[in-house]
Amino acid sequence: MTVNGSGYTGIVRVNATGNVDTSFAPPAFSGEIRAVVRRSDDKFLVGGDFSVLAGGSTYRDLALLSASGALDNSFWSAFAGQGIINALAVQSDDQVLCGGVGLQLAQVATDPTRHLIRVQANGFADGDYPVFNGPRAYVTGLAVDSAEPSYPNRLTVAGAFNSGTTTQINWRTTLTNAGAVITNEADGASNDGPILAVLSAANSKSYVVGNFTKAFGLSSNRVLRRNSNGTIDATFNIGAGPNGDVTGALRLDDDSLILVGAFTSFGGTACNRIVHLLSNGAVDTSFAVGSGANAPILAIRNLASVGIALTGGFTTFNGQTRGGLAVISSGGTLLGTFANFNPSGNASGTVTVNDLATQPDGKILIGGNFNWFGGVWSPKLARLTRDGAVDTTFSAGLGPDGVVHDVALRSDGLVFAAGDLVGAATRPLGGLARFTAAGAVDTAFTPIVTRNDNSPAPVYAVLPLAGNQVLIGGHVRKIAGQERSPLARLNTDGGLDAAFTPQITITSGTSLSTYALAESSGKYYVGGYVTYEGLSRGFFTRVTGAGAIDTTFLPTTPSAGVVIPNGTVREIGVQSDGKSVICGDFGEIIDGSWSRPQRRGLARFATTGALDPFESTTGATSLTYVDSLSLEPNGQILFAGGFTKYNDVNRARLARATATGALDAGFDPDGGVTARARVIRRVGLTRGVIGGDFTTYDGAASSGLAAFILDPQPSANPGANMLLLLLN
Repeated sequence: MTVNGSGYTGIVRVNATGNVDTSFAPPAFSGEIRAVVRRSDDKFLVGGDFSVLAGGSTYRDLALLSASGALDNSFWSAFAGQGIINALAVQSDDQVLCGGVGLQLAQVATDPTRHLIRVQANGFADGDYPVFNGPRAYVTGLAVDSAEPSYPNRLTVAGAFNSGTTTQINWRTTLTNAGAVITNEADGASNDGPILAVLSAANSKSYVVGNFTKAFGLSSNRVLRRNSNGTIDATFNIGAGPNGDVTGALRLDDDSLILVGAFTSFGGTACNRIVHLLSNGAVDTSFAVGSGANAPILAIRNLASVGIALTGGFTTFNGQTRGGLAVISSGGTLLGTFANFNPSGNASGTVTVNDLATQPDGKILIGGNFNWFGGVWSPKLARLTRDGAVDTTFSAGLGPDGVVHDVALRSDGLVFAAGDLVGAATRPLGGLARFTAAGAVDTAFTPIVTRNDNSPAPVYAVLPLAGNQVLIGGHVRKIAGQERSPLARLNTDGGLDAAFTPQITITSGTSLSTYALAESSGKYYVGGYVTYEGLSRGFFTRVTGAGAIDTTFLPTTPSAGVVIPNGTVREIGVQSDGKSVICGDFGEIIDGSWSRPQRRGLARFATTGALDPFESTTGATSLTYVDSLSLEPNGQILFAGGFTKYNDVNRARLARATATGALDAGFDPDGGVTARARVIRRVGLTRGVIGGDFTTYDGAASSGLAAFILDPQPSANPGANMLLLLLN
């Protein structure tokens, strides 16, 4: 990131004016820092999803810095780099609790992944601490206290915590110094969402804050006040409460409460991401935050003699520039503290669009790796109007925690997002989430998709089906503890459909991951990655509605019923004549012969599985991968990826092939895009859209997404033609 004109990586220290303290000189971090805590010796522990190299040592996810920022090489590198640390808490003896998801220790190669680990002051993991390895866990907060003498170094865990091996999670847990459970607030009838904070209030009462509709058996929208006897305090009346997620709270001396988060109104009163509630629960309309923050506030903290500090994704506060850090008075007035801190890249950072889907009304859903799109906070998932503007009626709030690789639309308007997702709205995810038509997380959908070690599995492909079921693929190994690899079919609540058991077996093949799914006539086409004879290869097959390999799909192959290209299959399209087209990183088809058929980036197969004549033998060259394809109504094929030529003709990462596979010379994108394209679709009668890592299209600035002109190709469905006409 760039701060006040100078480049920094990962962490900076600023003075009260917001200028960078240049005496603090940390090493260059690659990745994301999510938590910082200070030890008793004034050294700093940093945790997150990163690697950092200094003095010949590589530290992953956890590192110790001196007071001047130097990496402490005497601190052991405990973690293997799998997983994410979301929270840290230091005990009185300088041992540190690390909470997150999918954490694996470097000390033992076969060590199970965990979501809570204690690390000793020297950096070695505490081997006596319990192994917390249950599925569906996502720790978001940790706090250590010794308020009760009988429980020194008592730990409070916020988020989804699993203290066992079943799928039962707890939204708030307290543990002894030895890791034994003191209390659990289990997910169920009494608690239906994360409990982020319990704050002491006057008269032995307590404020309970989180993303729930019920906590401790008490019904309320995300915030309530609890009497000392455990009943709800009816004198604290919040009305309808916030319209979005809460991330933190601060109690003031007068027993009032400041809430922050992703909400934009409270009880019908506009309040962008911050609100002050009086001690009776009413909104304090005199709270002088004005227009508030233009993006979520993620944390709030009282800084003694300075003010109330707010941190988050925002770039302005009450109309004034504030780069994710602002200080206000207890009355809400924006103060000048840290005013000079102005990191660039927040709202104008790199955008990668990995997938898109068109709604019946012409709006376009996009998913990828971005926090802002078109100047609007749109973390990893956004909806655009037909002219490309961000549709602000769709808001994913805090958004998915992880990169979105695939998006899909259900017939009733619900939205699926899949990828390297571990959480959303402070809730756990296993690679997959479902959102309402307005962008809120659909809490009725709770899939538990994991690897064999119970860590969340990446989901790379999602295909909505009839009956509100959904087919998913990725590095899938288990659904709620039941083995399913490399794909599964889920019911509408996210539970496993036991009637579908995938039976894709590949001779000499291991480590299957699904990247592409398609459906036709009740059968499923599946493609992806496989380690074949010890080498990285791809696979493509067709399975029945029950999951068995379709015995009528008979390609020429060394493994019955499965095509094996020499690279990953990225996407699948099924033509109206039943032929299937695949694209990917491959250059040939492994058929068991000494003279393998050449198919560079694109290949087509008959309904029988036989390789179809297709003129892609010199295909997509100069980086052969083709990431995406879109079947045209007249049998032509739009495709995009990393190539710069197709059949020896210059085409900068997008092109169109005729029905025979020859280059369509009539489609010429001229300069094309400057970096890898990851998705391409026709979205109207005369319009196409391409997404990827690029920053320009044919020389014009276009960050991650661009539209281009196509010739009209009416569909065989007159109703669809009318719709396409209206969209254009």
